[in-house]
Amino acid sequence: MNFNQYCTDGVALYDNFAQMVADCLEDAIRKETTLRLQAALHRAKAPASLQKKLERDGALERPDIEEVIKDLAGCRLIFYTNSDVDGFRGSDILHGHFKIDWDRTKIHHPVPLATARPKLFSSHNFVVELGEELATQPELARFKGLRCEVQVQTILNHAWSEMEHDILYKKPNLDGFGGQVMLSIDERLQKIMREYLIPAGHEFQKV
Repeated sequence: MNFNQYCTDGVALYDNFAQMVADCLEDAIRKETTLRLQAALHRAKAPASLQKKLERDGALERPDIEEVIKDLAGCRLIFYTNSDVDGFRGSDILHGHFKIDWDRTKIHHPVPLATARPKLFSSHNFVVELGEELATQPELARFKGLRCEVQVQTILNHAWSEMEHDILYKKPNLDGFGGQVMLSIDERLQKIMREYLIPAGHEFQKV
């Protein structure tokens, strides 16, 4: 699928796929009474955001953008605590329904002292396809071969990532004073995560 095909037909297809993944996982999680899920969100990647990413990677003219972009379909599972996230990861819910692409899966762990700009964000981003049982269902045939990124986060990390994505990930290219302002905002967001959200996550865990 190329970029133009995605814009015309692919957005709806991937949005439907993302919704199916979210609904399937939410239903399975709700049946597991020990796991507390706050929400299951889904979306297809917006064409404008996709175009920007493809241009950055020099892949706008590729005929197979699904091989370049792993999150054309996206689902986010938002849990209340770290123990809920760990409980989900330790269950068979995800790999019981979907085939996990471990080469594309990425785990973000906080590494506070690793570099001058420490990594503080926590998220488990699994890339999945239909599992064997789901792939045999005729109504899901149109989703065969599609991939969806399933992000697993706590509600605190979800709040931070939404702010960071809207403010920094989508920031314009700025020089001079504007660039310094964005750097200051970046540092402030890192401080919020370091001094408030990470400790709050541990305190929720203790409670």
